[in-house]
Amino acid sequence: MPVFISWQGGVTRSRIDVFSNIRTTMTGDNHSTEDELVKFEEKYARILSQDPSSVTFIFLAQVLHKQGKVDKAIKVLINGLRYNKNSVTGRFLLGKIYYDRWLIEQAKREFQAVIELAPDNLAACKMLVQIHKSEEAYGKALELLKTASAYHPHDASITCELAELEVLLSSAEKKDQEFRSARENIRTAIESKSAEDLARETSFHGIHTENIPGTDRAVRNREPGGSSAAWRDQAPCARAERSVLRSSIVIVIGPTPPGTGVIAEA
Repeated sequence: MPVFISWQGGVTRSRIDVFSNIRTTMTGDNHSTEDELVKFEEKYARILSQDPSSVTFIFLAQVLHKQGKVDKAIKVLINGLRYNKNSVTGRFLLGKIYYDRWLIEQAKREFQAVIELAPDNLAACKMLVQIHKSEEAYGKALELLKTASAYHPHDASITCELAELEVLLSSAEKKDQEFRSARENIRTAIESKSAEDLARETSFHGIHTENIPGTDRAVRNREPGGSSAAWRDQAPCARAERSVLRSSIVIVIGPTPPGTGVIAEA
């Protein structure tokens, strides 16, 4: 019997009772369910072996998925889509399996293909929206829902989610602006300071003197237990020209351990 697939209101409907039969077997005991699924698997596999281009690949993939044979279901779907590139149901099912396995990029690709083939497909749209929200790509999610709203103007769930996304997008834009402003203020403050100012402000963290001329007898050679005043007094770097400091100091962030070749202040 030929299989006809139609698209109605974003839901795939079959004109034969294949899915009905599968659902019926799921209500029985586990043993009978497994037996029935095996029979369906054999039946659809046989059809595909005779006609690889048959849309039966969708049914076989669903049966395999119910049996927990996920990798095999993916292979069946990928192979079937080679012959049926525009199969909305096949692509959505593949995208859903990818999503469940956290293969997000692959899932996004399939859901996007579904929307391109069937712009009114609300199921694929919502899956893609959830992915974009999880990535904080609120602008992309908002655009998708606006398009979906044009096809489903009376869907209350779309209206609610649009309002939620607008709030999220506004909040994200505000935080981004605050971050950019703070970063610019820091940059301006740093650029306005002279090298001398920066050297003084970092004296508590230490200045590396390895490449500064005249420091070969600096504090790296001081005796353990000496006073900090003696440490500073022994350092020729404390008397070095500011021009030398300006061209050669390297700021070391963090406390300065004694005897490490790091001078306390310039």
